Amino acid sequence: MRWLMAIFLVLGNLCFTPDAMAASLPQRIAEFPNWSLATNLIREGDLTYPEWFAGEWTATSVLREQVAPLAPDVVTPGFERNRVNIDRPYSFQVRFGSATNTVAPGITVVADKSVVITSDRTFNCEQIANAYLGAHSVKSIQTINQPRVVQITQLQNGTVLRSTMSGYLSELIGVDIFATTEIDQQVFQGKTTYLNTVETTTIYHLIAHHHITAEQVTAIYLSPQDPDYFRALQRPVALYRYTLVLESLPE
Repeated sequence: MRWLMAIFLVLGNLCFTPDAMAASLPQRIAEFPNWSLATNLIREGDLTYPEWFAGEWTATSVLREQVAPLAPDVVTPGFERNRVNIDRPYSFQVRFGSATNTVAPGITVVADKSVVITSDRTFNCEQIANAYLGAHSVKSIQTINQPRVVQITQLQNGTVLRSTMSGYLSELIGVDIFATTEIDQQVFQGKTTYLNTVETTTIYHLIAHHHITAEQVTAIYLSPQDPDYFRALQRPVALYRYTLVLESLPE
């Protein structure tokens, strides 16, 4: 279950600050699996999106590769069990819109580039959870946007995930490539409590107005409370590399 919650970031981690860390994010993807925790993060504000994300999409995510850089000394729970998901596609609905010009809940078609596009985090989280964990697996989701983005997801089995965004970077490369890194602090509460840090780096390519592809890496880091923390420090204990395709739904 713990590794799976990183999936909730797949489409909740998008931002749009063109001047941040130019050219660094694609290089991070190219250097996989050589990885370390991102630095010089933006700590204020919420994530926003390029204009071409506006609307509702069918997303298909496929895990292509997983690496445990510190194995066999340090391996996260569930890492080996996750191998059954390699090359297995998962599909779900996601949507992005504007709070100021909404034609349907969470969906906006925008012509004005000054309009801010945001993720419908609550809807997207529920759709992703149901795709990976089974229909009706989510009991409730609460999203708090200020002062930092916090999302509290309660599953039907009693597990609660609290995810707090601690920083991000992004850049727009030309008009059709969008790159982002987001770091979230996660707390899992079930029979036991487990803390970790999740970093998701994604490079999106606009292929056509209705078609986006992406390369994505999710890195899992131990929290200072973990007994193995000083063995890992700023190095990830698990890396997951995905491909992602978004196809827009008919209006």
